[in-house]
Amino acid sequence: MKISRFFLLFLSMLVFVSYSYAAGVGNPIKPLGNMKFAVAGEANFNYGRDMDANGESTSGNSVNSLELAEISQGYVKLILGLSDFANIFAKVGTAKINGLDIKFFSGEGITIESGGDFLYGFGGSLFYRLSREEMYFMDKYLNWYSDFDFFAGLNLDASFFNPDADEMTVAGESAANVSGELKTREFQVSIFSGIEFHVDENLSIVPYVNAFWNGLSLDTDGVRYDFDILNFDTNAQDEFGAGVGLEVNLSENISFNIEGRFLGGNSVSFGATGKF
Repeated sequence: MKISRFFLLFLSMLVFVSYSYAAGVGNPIKPLGNMKFAVAGEANFNYGRDMDANGESTSGNSVNSLELAEISQGYVKLILGLSDFANIFAKVGTAKINGLDIKFFSGEGITIESGGDFLYGFGGSLFYRLSREEMYFMDKYLNWYSDFDFFAGLNLDASFFNPDADEMTVAGESAANVSGELKTREFQVSIFSGIEFHVDENLSIVPYVNAFWNGLSLDTDGVRYDFDILNFDTNAQDEFGAGVGLEVNLSENISFNIEGRFLGGNSVSFGATGKF
């Protein structure tokens, strides 16, 4: 019964996170321990990021608005615990721009999509346990004891990928001879705080919240199409945001994580970690 109640709690929080529409998970939230190792897989989806309207084409059209409709990423993290308070990680995988929507002052609209490209990055996290408390529930539905930890921390993350422009539509029509590289850089600093509920000696549930700064830049030396060339060098407009997340530790070595972020871009991430 105790496990089933926590499973229901997990599902309810999962639904809440998924509908928050809120860049990558800092999995695992807890430090691994001195010189301990983990491998994590993660899928990350970013939506609706408004960018600065910088750029023009060689035909004389100037950019009026620019929106990064969606970036999808999938990667593996190699995580090393430096102490009982810190982890560092490197990540490798793939990333794809599924829609870069550009409108010119002339009224003409362009949508660019890229192929998949190699993604790499690195980062680290610091964790501090603020206190440990005890609680005891006893009523008609609940009758169990648990202890829980309050914690806070800091997460740093950087990602790099340079996909090629693969497809383009201009005023609703497919453009020909599309080429050019979209250089993408993303940097993130977040602070997080939460509670780890210890269900038993193996299972724990960790809801948390965070606040973050996320800087995203996108530039090109020229995207060529038909008989024109588009140049731009742009940065994300909204850089600050907040998020909610949930980590579930099924055992000492296996955990799952979901996180949503919003305001500074909307994104949702899913991750799983194996610890060694």
